[in-house]
Amino acid sequence: MSSFFLFFTAFTVVILVGQLSLKIKSTKENNLLSNLTVIIPFRNEARNLSLLLHSISLQEKRPVKFIFVNDHSDDASVATLENNINDIEYEILHLKDTFGKKAALKKGIIAANTDYILTLDADIQLPENYFKALSEIQLGDAHILPVRIQNMPYSGFFNLDYYYLFMLNNGLHFLKRPFAASGANFLFKKSIYNDFVAQDLHQSVSSGDDHYFLNYLVKNKKEVQLSTDEAICVGSKIPSSFVDILQQRVRWIKKSSSFLSVSALLMAFIGIIYHWGIIALIVIYPNKVVELLLTKIAFDSIILYPYLIKIGERFSLVRMAIFSLIYPFWMLFVGVLTVFMRPQWKGRKVQF
Repeated sequence: MSSFFLFFTAFTVVILVGQLSLKIKSTKENNLLSNLTVIIPFRNEARNLSLLLHSISLQEKRPVKFIFVNDHSDDASVATLENNINDIEYEILHLKDTFGKKAALKKGIIAANTDYILTLDADIQLPENYFKALSEIQLGDAHILPVRIQNMPYSGFFNLDYYYLFMLNNGLHFLKRPFAASGANFLFKKSIYNDFVAQDLHQSVSSGDDHYFLNYLVKNKKEVQLSTDEAICVGSKIPSSFVDILQQRVRWIKKSSSFLSVSALLMAFIGIIYHWGIIALIVIYPNKVVELLLTKIAFDSIILYPYLIKIGERFSLVRMAIFSLIYPFWMLFVGVLTVFMRPQWKGRKVQF
């Protein structure tokens, strides 16, 4: 048991130190906003678009242009855009012979004539002075920017599931191999994206462009910066339906499995040991069940809370404890389901 606790402690210390040492590189002011196009793909997002446009209208500074790409919406999304956009330069493009978020992003990025691209989801909202804060970061090849979940289905368990992924991403930043990025808040150079598209073998996949692009950035040793700065943390939502959440998680795992590497397999193995080691010890030492469970809750809280605080999120210790105890079984359930489930995105089957 002592050797396992040594591993458990070492893992926690590494992740904690990694998070605390992650600093966003800043400058007095860059010229980003005059050289930035925001790409926002959408499909049946009329209500969410009105909220997004309102948050854009409140910004002190704004980029040069917004491009909205319509993925065959059959609701009032286009009318919502046309009736609510004020004081910004924008363009609305429409997919015709292609479908999906990947195709929508590609169409919008091709149409942009700036050096930098920022992708946002249609269901996000921007914090006050978001673009002003962006104009004060030191620019790299790409920036994985933070996302805070605004709704809380199932008492926030799936919020913490999402945050846990990005917490590990940031805690291991010193490896320079980020494994998660969200297209809901992703900044990068257009020229690098063009290079990525030229060699991309996943064009048939209707979603997940952020993940495939991130893999390209890592493989080609591009400068990918991570941030947990609350000032550039957008608000988003996760599905409220349990089935939709399952669909989303399975899509993530299937995309990740498209390019497994030795380092990725090693990290997955360490994660399994970390979460299931405690369960194994409980089976071996049932008289220590209380101490073991409290240990896991404490260590999970130690590595999660710094990330939550940085992005301006708050969770009670009770919710954290419930997440910590259920997460190993949730992780196993989704992993097994990935073998059998063919997920959907926006009502369409996703090809892998």
